[in-house]
Amino acid sequence: MNVLKKIKYMVSLLILAHPLLYGQKAQDIYFKHLTVKEGLSNSTVYSIAQDKDGYIWFGTPNGLNRFDGYSVKVFKHQTDDSTSILSNNAGNIYMSREGIMYIGSWGGGLEAFDPGTFKATHYIHKANDPNTISDNRVQSLYEDEKGIMWLGTFSGGLNRFDPKSKTFRVFKHDPDDPHSLSNNRIWAIAPAEGNKLWVGTSDGLNLFDPASGKAQRFYHDPNDANSISHNVVRNFLVQDSLLWMGTVAGITRLNTRTMRFKRYLYHPVSGYRFTKFTINAIYRVREGAIWFGSGDGIFIFDPKTETFRHIKEDSSNPVGLNDIEVRSIYQDRSGVIWVGTKNKGINYTNPVQTRRFRTMISQDRGRYKLQGVEIHAVSGFNIDGHEYILFSNPYGLYRYDPQNGAIRFYSFNQMDARYLQGNFINSIYPDPVDPNVIWLGTQKQVYVYNPRKETFHSLQLPYKIRGEVTFSTVTSIRRVGRYIWFGNYLSGLGKLDPETGKLVRQFTPQANDPNSISHNEVYFVEYSGKDHLWVGTGISLDRLDLKSEKFDHIAFPKQYDHDRRFFTIFVESDSLIWLGTEDGLIRYNPQTGQNRLYNMADGLPDNKISFIRPSNKNYLWVGTERGLAYMDKKLEMFVNYNLSDGLTNYEYVPNAAWQGEDGTFYFGGKQGLDMVLPGHPDNVGFTTPVVLNNLLIFNKEIPQKNNPILPVSLNRIDELKLRYDDYVFSIEFAALDYARSDNINYAYKLEGFDSHWIYTDARRRYATYTSVPGGHYIFKVKATNRNGEWSKSYKSLKIYVIPPFWKTPLFILFSIILAFALLIVVYRWRTMSMHRRNRELSEINEKLNQQIVQREKAEAENRALHQQLLQTQKMEAIGVLAGGIAHDFNNLLTAILGNIELSKLFKGNAAKVEELLTSAEKACVRARGLTQQLLTFSKGGEPVVETVCLSDVVKESSGFVLAGSSVTQTYHIPEDLWLANVDKGQIGQVVQNIIINAKEALNDKGHIEIRLKNVAAGTVNGLPDPDQQYVGVHISDNGPGIPEKILDQIFTPYFTTKETGNGLGLAVSFSIIKKHGGVLWVRSQEGQGTQFSIYLPACAECSREDWEKESRLDTYQQYAITVLLMDDEQAVRDVAGGLLEKLGCTVDAVPDGETAVYHYKEHHTAGHPYDLVIVDLTVPGGMGGLETLEALMKIDAHVRVVVSSGYAHDPIMSHYKKHGFAGVIVKPYTFNEIHKVLNQLFKSTPSD
Repeated sequence: MNVLKKIKYMVSLLILAHPLLYGQKAQDIYFKHLTVKEGLSNSTVYSIAQDKDGYIWFGTPNGLNRFDGYSVKVFKHQTDDSTSILSNNAGNIYMSREGIMYIGSWGGGLEAFDPGTFKATHYIHKANDPNTISDNRVQSLYEDEKGIMWLGTFSGGLNRFDPKSKTFRVFKHDPDDPHSLSNNRIWAIAPAEGNKLWVGTSDGLNLFDPASGKAQRFYHDPNDANSISHNVVRNFLVQDSLLWMGTVAGITRLNTRTMRFKRYLYHPVSGYRFTKFTINAIYRVREGAIWFGSGDGIFIFDPKTETFRHIKEDSSNPVGLNDIEVRSIYQDRSGVIWVGTKNKGINYTNPVQTRRFRTMISQDRGRYKLQGVEIHAVSGFNIDGHEYILFSNPYGLYRYDPQNGAIRFYSFNQMDARYLQGNFINSIYPDPVDPNVIWLGTQKQVYVYNPRKETFHSLQLPYKIRGEVTFSTVTSIRRVGRYIWFGNYLSGLGKLDPETGKLVRQFTPQANDPNSISHNEVYFVEYSGKDHLWVGTGISLDRLDLKSEKFDHIAFPKQYDHDRRFFTIFVESDSLIWLGTEDGLIRYNPQTGQNRLYNMADGLPDNKISFIRPSNKNYLWVGTERGLAYMDKKLEMFVNYNLSDGLTNYEYVPNAAWQGEDGTFYFGGKQGLDMVLPGHPDNVGFTTPVVLNNLLIFNKEIPQKNNPILPVSLNRIDELKLRYDDYVFSIEFAALDYARSDNINYAYKLEGFDSHWIYTDARRRYATYTSVPGGHYIFKVKATNRNGEWSKSYKSLKIYVIPPFWKTPLFILFSIILAFALLIVVYRWRTMSMHRRNRELSEINEKLNQQIVQREKAEAENRALHQQLLQTQKMEAIGVLAGGIAHDFNNLLTAILGNIELSKLFKGNAAKVEELLTSAEKACVRARGLTQQLLTFSKGGEPVVETVCLSDVVKESSGFVLAGSSVTQTYHIPEDLWLANVDKGQIGQVVQNIIINAKEALNDKGHIEIRLKNVAAGTVNGLPDPDQQYVGVHISDNGPGIPEKILDQIFTPYFTTKETGNGLGLAVSFSIIKKHGGVLWVRSQEGQGTQFSIYLPACAECSREDWEKESRLDTYQQYAITVLLMDDEQAVRDVAGGLLEKLGCTVDAVPDGETAVYHYKEHHTAGHPYDLVIVDLTVPGGMGGLETLEALMKIDAHVRVVVSSGYAHDPIMSHYKKHGFAGVIVKPYTFNEIHKVLNQLFKSTPSD
């Protein structure tokens, strides 16, 4: 920069130097508003008072209004209630020391209203009664030290009212008496020395002596400045020896010692009409200032400087004075100042809160806009022990001196003319190493500001490197050691070497690198002091290891499925970090990973957090997009501040926060810069009173007047009595701190019912209870103060729930006595009745006995005949079945004997012998089937299941029945038909029964179709288990069908339509299928044939390949095992022993269980126990198979025992595993069957 440019630059700095004041704005009093929209009965509020409970009352031309900080309750005249207020025009109210509210109405006289009972006593003018009030229009009220009420009327002069005697004495103007009152219209009354009164009238000021009834008059003299400013004196304020009075022409102050008048805001007016100069109200607030309400807003007088501050109407400002004409002013016990207006209701403000917040005001009428303009960044620095504050907005950079209020402004043109447009400063960072360097991050470049020389230097970082964006808006800057780290809004994290001014590295997300930065948007960078950086991005909190330059991504639980942006951070310690996100405030312990989210549900004004700054050890300032929050970290509670508390901002900007060396906070937002004075928020030592507002029963409000439940105000009663049928009741409550009513939290409990305090906030100020049992309880409610601190006291109310009469002790005692007496009476009556009845019954019994004997005899004969009939039917059925089986059995025996004899004749022909013996073997198997059928028929035997393919069973059974018949048959069988675990004999019997019936129905001519199929789970409705796979067998014929009328009876035992039938075949079949876990259905129509459908559970775990392999045991393996065989039949022992020996087994055969146990014990003791034991289930007169198993297991818990029996129906045979057996084999068994059992048990132990 050449010399000429330097001179121009310095001149421009001097020209642009701009002084500002640190202090209050032209209007730094922030009002909240209460209007007809919020429930006021009228927009004009003439007077304001506070009762002893803490409620605020407003006198209006249309009713009396009570406010609890949340809602307005209106009291008006009720035509059916003589104790209601007489006139709704209740403009003037005055609270006496006894707590009675006196109402001076316009037309209704004087009312003495009790806020506790809501009852009013009326005092009205009576024409011929001098002891009544002189005028029904009352304009002013005052209570003297003796409790006497003084009333100023519209035209009836001054009234003295004694509340004890309820008598009036009237003082009026007398034209002929210069010592009488100067006028009968009395505007104001105030105390004066010597028990006198100051009386303001429509025609002068009066010093009135009640004892003598005489008055000294003071009038306005336009030519005498030492006179009152106007003769219409509207109000008074007594301040020690000073009497302030408001007139229609301004303010007059009288020094009562010197009797000198002084005028303020004097504007001469003609006539008596109100003007903007009229003073309507005067009030001295506790802070010392005197507030004057006028026709032109509020004038605040500072007695020290004797200067006025004018608060004008600013209805466009949401926190401004909303009306030009002020009619009343009042300060309540908590310090809140209330202002009643003519047209806009109530304005109220808390002066203590107002003093805490400050902003900047420009002295040059806004040449450099600060108010209403967004602050982008805030920071500070120190030069030679002098602190300065730096902040930026869209117009440039500001350097502010807190000591003298001076400010220096730097435009973007001064910083870098190349980037004049749209180059906002988004971050300001004083270098911790070099005090002459302050880093400025903008949207287009990074600058170095030298605060001592007031010069700027641009680093000129490249926007792109190799096509990749490396620079965007700088959101945060931090220095760690040699390097500068800065976060970019759209290009990740940058690492800069300040010595070279070069970008060392830019960290951006890499899809294939989990240790890269999580997102391109970076909102903050913060050094932890532990060799790592905390980085807040658009989706995560990242931790960068400065040594490895790798990122860890910290995951937090989220309520909503969206990207959570991390805007700000405050590192309190190694184990505590506070994070500001768009979902709320997060408290995070990096060492344990524990975290806690605070949001609007916890009391924050908004979930989007802009900055976090520590106030002191236990508190945090939290900026949001809906105001400022002050957090108590121990109590985890928030006190919220907004525009009505004096803040400039409603929306705060991320990280635009700084704390000066004197403790002052500087918070930047979209509406300007707020300054918060150091120290704890306001605490005036005010104890918040808690009141009980309303009682609701079944959600219906109970009137608090002339009511048996609430004869007076709920807040004033000692005990509340409720009936048992009032089982749903609610109590509404409120804490009467009007400064910050929305920030108050509550806790309540019903002692005797609730076990703990129940917490709530200002939005839910009620407690609801249901079905509270009869008894005595205490309802308690407590609240926080405006700073969130819990009060040590609480409001309590005794509640007695009257129990129903049947639960009272007296009624219970009476009931016991009555019950006892009734019991005696009933007993005696019952005894007498029984005697009488017994006599009658004896006679009747004698007659009935004969009839009963005869009837029992007849019934016995009928039962005997029926049993004989059933027995005959059963014997007939057995005879038929036995005959059939005997016929079949004889045929089979013929085949067996014939084949055996023929085999003897062919001794030399081995092939022929083997063929004949095989035929005999088949006949034996069929004979075994016949015996199993007979057992099933007689006792319904349990199935002894084995894995089979039903196609084999169906083919064998149907072929056996249709052999030699002219009935044709066809099969439809899938190749992949599933296997099933069934009893082959029983299922064969079912198929045979169905085929026999079909054959007989077809009369030996016709066709039978048999279809088998796999049935997937859930595809057929009505099956026992919808999740089970089944095998279906459908047998259809083209016969005449079954008549519909008998279709439901075909499975009934002994039901038959044939002359020779026994009616048991289908009944037994139905039972067999049911025991297999399946179903048997029939479908038939006359002339269209019949179809029987069998569904049997498929074996899901069975492998068809393994089954086929087992079924094809063509070569017999040799098993090198020892077998102990027990059977009572020698022939069975010989045959079974021979079969086992052929399979390579060493066999010891014994006749009974005792011998078997003895042999096993010897072998086991000798160290070579039997590998297998085969036992007969039933041994007549000896130890059977089950007893033998139990004895063997006591010797050897691992003994392997197979049970064998000809009683296939026995449950042990069907459920052998349940009883401890390893296998089962049904007599008579074949060589192949015993081979299968050995193969299943000893697959891995055949001999070589």
